[in-house]
Amino acid sequence: MSLQRISGWHLPGYYLGITYESVGLDEATLTMDLDSNADRNGQPLPVALCILADVALAAAIRGEVGFATRLATVSARLTFTGKSATQRLAARSHTRFRSDANTIAIRNSSVAVFSGDTEICFAEANFAVLNRPADKPAQALPSPESLEQVEQMGINDLTDQENAFI
Repeated sequence: MSLQRISGWHLPGYYLGITYESVGLDEATLTMDLDSNADRNGQPLPVALCILADVALAAAIRGEVGFATRLATVSARLTFTGKSATQRLAARSHTRFRSDANTIAIRNSSVAVFSGDTEICFAEANFAVLNRPADKPAQALPSPESLEQVEQMGINDLTDQENAFI
C-alpha cells in the first residue's frame, strides 16, 4: 500500500516486479521474474501476463507521448500460445500506427512476451491519448531499485480510506 502512495506508478507494477529495460520512440522492453508470479506448476499466472502485456503495450507509445500523458485503453486482445515459461519474462512492444485525425488521438501497439526464445503470448491494443487531469500525478519511469527503496508500513499507518477496505 505504501507503494501506491508514490505517484507515477501503480500497485500491480510494484507487486509483480515489472521492470522497464528500455523505452524508445516506437518500442519498449519490459521484464518480469517468474518467482512470485507463477502458479503451483511453475507457469506464469495469467493475470500477471495480462498486466505485463498491458503495461508493455502502453510503454511503446510512451516513448512518443511521454510518461506525463494519460493513455486510456480502448481495446485490447491477448492470445496465449500454450507454451511453458521457464525463465524471466521479456515483453517486447512496438507502436504499429498513429492517428491524430480524429477528435481523440489514437495509438495502436503490439507486444510479444517471451520466456527465453519461447513466445508465451502476444497482444495488440488501441489507446486514446488524453490530457492528464491537473489533479492526477504523471506516471514516472520506474527504476528497478524503486521497490527496494520503499519502507514497509504498519497497520496503524493506513488512512481511513485504506482501512475501509480491510
